[in-house]
Amino acid sequence: MIVGNVSRDNADRGINAVGDNHIISNNFVYANNLVGIEVSGSNCIVSGNIIKNNGRNTSASSTFRGGIRLTNAVDSVVNGNRVYDNQGTKTQTTGILEAGTTNFSIVVGNNARRNATTGITLAGANSVSTANIT
Repeated sequence: MIVGNVSRDNADRGINAVGDNHIISNNFVYANNLVGIEVSGSNCIVSGNIIKNNGRNTSASSTFRGGIRLTNAVDSVVNGNRVYDNQGTKTQTTGILEAGTTNFSIVVGNNARRNATTGITLAGANSVSTANIT
């Protein structure tokens, strides 16, 4: 469990959870060089976090400069997060992004607006996004 932390100004990701059954909740994650929160595993929950102004390494690929990135993740839930960029020149490209073989995600009830490119990008054929603000 990764709960109730502040993760900021990191040279890489703010939080990087590799493996299964992680709960990442109620964290404040901002101003990191790459993605705010990255999850690589199965049955993970990302809930109630505030993620903003990440992706400061603008020479990195835009897919590594989002708020929440699910990479090769299966059966994960992303709900109730606030994911945004309120800088004058936005660096956080996408609020919530699926990458690789990610599938069967449930993305619900997130506020993912005001990112540089888009709010939510799903890649999995069986992933679902509902009741989000983008």
